[in-house]
Amino acid sequence: MRISASVEISNRLLPSLNLGNRRPEKSYLSIGYLPGQKEKVFILHQTIRNGHGVKYKVNDNIGGIFVKFIVEGKATLRFKEPPVDLIIKGEPKPLSNFLQVLKQFMDKKVPLKLLQLSNLAGASSKVDTKPVKLVLKQKKEFPIFPRALETLQINEAMMKKFDCKILRLQKLKILNLADNCLEDIPNEIDLLPALEELHLAKNKIGEKSKFTWLSSQTLRLSLIHLDLRENCISFIPQEICRLKNLKNLLLDKNRLQHLPNGLGLLSKLKKLSVSHNLLEWMPGSCQFLRLNTVDVSKNNWKDHCSRGNRLRAVFNLVDISAVAVLKHRIEFSEELIPRTLVCYLENAGYCSCGIPVFPSRPNKFAPLDRFLSAAERVFVLEEEPVIGFCTCFQHST
Repeated sequence: MRISASVEISNRLLPSLNLGNRRPEKSYLSIGYLPGQKEKVFILHQTIRNGHGVKYKVNDNIGGIFVKFIVEGKATLRFKEPPVDLIIKGEPKPLSNFLQVLKQFMDKKVPLKLLQLSNLAGASSKVDTKPVKLVLKQKKEFPIFPRALETLQINEAMMKKFDCKILRLQKLKILNLADNCLEDIPNEIDLLPALEELHLAKNKIGEKSKFTWLSSQTLRLSLIHLDLRENCISFIPQEICRLKNLKNLLLDKNRLQHLPNGLGLLSKLKKLSVSHNLLEWMPGSCQFLRLNTVDVSKNNWKDHCSRGNRLRAVFNLVDISAVAVLKHRIEFSEELIPRTLVCYLENAGYCSCGIPVFPSRPNKFAPLDRFLSAAERVFVLEEEPVIGFCTCFQHST
């Protein structure tokens, strides 16, 4: 059995000699045997500097196994000879499994042939040195990004344009470009198939961006977290409602007066933060959301007693057809109908009874807190946020 972890070697004799211990290193730990010696079990510790590794005997040589912080991925192995401790920090589950195999061998309650022991003679002498996380703060530091990167963080680098080299990172899951000067994101972000988190706070995306990159087919399926705080954004397009797997949406400290009517159709959304904007109401579709955390403080909310235009609209054939499509949950996409009709359908307003309504301008307002009862954390301060509904035909007077 082999695991990857950060390991610090602490020699218990060094303090008496006023000598320090080695710093933690990325390592591989293997537990197994040598050919022809299956009764003797060793732990093999390999590092980048020492690919062949150091073997520590296990039989009658373990002075202690300390697992108080195993849930945090931390443990310590103490050997009698040599007098060293291996201070291990790694992923909790693999580390727990590794120690479980070690304890099973020491307890001798499980036959050797059933234990996950490795043949140490065949252990690879190469330690994977490819980084999966990279943090940069100056543009002159930009390297050729390693293809194995899963997390890329570039902050305070005064970036004005998106670096196209990032688009080659097929394994990238977290992209943090916060605190730069970006004005737009290229549509080619669609080339990042694994992207789950996109952090773009404190940029200038609201000044020039048309948000066409939100129409990315890849982002619709992969994106879970989107942070657009402090970007001078005055509008959010309807396309954001196509991010069906989005769980966290942060839009604080912008210039938003309205949110997309279809926002409530993000069925997996759990955290919504829109504080310090100019919002007058939340769209009626928000009645469908089941949020855990919501922050709607510091906005320009309408009086919930106010009324919009209550005159009954004359429905045309397009409105009637659109209501029927949404009411009966008929699938639609740009491959089936013109894009203008797709946008029209996505921009539907909603009545308090849940029926889609066209035109989509709200004419009835109600306190938002009625629809946030399921949320665990709600931030509204002294305000009375409202939700705007469009009265359907059955409820019009």
